[in-house]
Amino acid sequence: MRSPPRCRRLKGISSPTRHVPPADPTTASAPTPPASGTPERPVRVLAPGFYTWKNKGDVALIQAFEQWLAEAYGAADVTFTSFQPEDDEERLGLPMIDMATRPRRPLHRWTARIADRLGPARLLLVGGRLAGFAGVAVLLRAWARLHRRSPRLAARLAPHHLQVLATLIDRADVVVAVPGGYLNAPKVTDDWWLFHLATLLLARELGKPPVLGPCSLGPYAGVHASIARQVLSRCDAILLREARSAEILRQIGVPARLVHETPDMAFRFDAEPLSADGDEALARVRALAADGPLIGVSVRPHHYPGHRDGPAMQRRYLEALAAAVGGVAERDGARIVVVPQTGSDLLIGRELGRLLGPGALVLEDDLSPSDLQAIYAELRLLVGTRMHANILALGVGVPVVGIAYEPKTAGILEQLGLGDWAIPIDAVDAGRLERLVRERWDDAAAGAVRAASAAADARARLRDAAELMRR
Repeated sequence: MRSPPRCRRLKGISSPTRHVPPADPTTASAPTPPASGTPERPVRVLAPGFYTWKNKGDVALIQAFEQWLAEAYGAADVTFTSFQPEDDEERLGLPMIDMATRPRRPLHRWTARIADRLGPARLLLVGGRLAGFAGVAVLLRAWARLHRRSPRLAARLAPHHLQVLATLIDRADVVVAVPGGYLNAPKVTDDWWLFHLATLLLARELGKPPVLGPCSLGPYAGVHASIARQVLSRCDAILLREARSAEILRQIGVPARLVHETPDMAFRFDAEPLSADGDEALARVRALAADGPLIGVSVRPHHYPGHRDGPAMQRRYLEALAAAVGGVAERDGARIVVVPQTGSDLLIGRELGRLLGPGALVLEDDLSPSDLQAIYAELRLLVGTRMHANILALGVGVPVVGIAYEPKTAGILEQLGLGDWAIPIDAVDAGRLERLVRERWDDAAAGAVRAASAAADARARLRDAAELMRR
């Protein structure tokens, strides 16, 4: 295995216990119980999944996931898989290894765009890709059987990263997929999720059926539904963060006994001390609050699938946001804070800032999840398009208006009893959004009580889910 790079921790991320695989992956053996009278070793966890350090919502999710695993097992030694392990390990300060399969991102996206424009002929490209994945699955099954019988021989027939992955699966006590919403295929051409299945498949074939951490699943178009049924039905357990996913699994035939409904993992997030950038940003926000109560905005770019003119829809979205929060500012003297969560959010946040005028504060700092949550705590209301911005705000008792760019947003809020706080992004127009924002703003005191109660209930239910993991 490659030597791990020197780790530079992202602000707000604590360093985990490092997980070091054996020097020779072909000689690994199953873990042995500790000798009588010796301390129990940490539970070894392999955590495949999708995330990026560039999205601070993903960072909060990963940190909360580590905290939850430690709560479940008392002590957990976690190794993550990644499509870009060197970069993620350096940025997040977490032990990372390669996934079983990794997409060539530019080529994959380019061919996907072509497929979407080919009309009926796109099925040929889709069929070729699916056949390729099916071939990979067959080869992985055969290789896994050989690995279990003769690790040394198997090592000669596979790339090094696959040997390392198999070794860590062998040594793991449990395989728990990272929470999130990455296992879906709304269109037949959406095959990105299949790159994750190879790792889940290998874990299953090596005798470690995976658990899916609190996630959103589906929808699955065409043949993807059959693939999902086969793979998901052989998981050890599936934790779902909203009821819509449970209904999708029921429709495609995944056994109900595997499914457990839990809140989004980000409710388990525990803030850490602020970074220097966070302290400075928080000071600017508090200075602004001296002039009036604060309304925050989380924005993100969206491509509006199914609509002919995505750019026009994006302009309507920004104009509706500007009208809604600008109206509250004009009527009640509120001050506006635009809080980006990613680099692309910053670009569109600047566009919103131009619409709002010089009175709005657009934060451009590189902020950690703890920094962001401290800023959300200063708000009277957050109008949030990023779901984890909404969750971090709810965690400190701040009511939200959730703009649902995917069904997961409405589903998660509905699970919390806050379904009336959500609006689909396709339905955002100046009149409807402005009415909802004014309603939540005027009822902010009662909303804060509802938000705090919902967040406390979510944390309690995640403790119950940790108990499920122990069992």
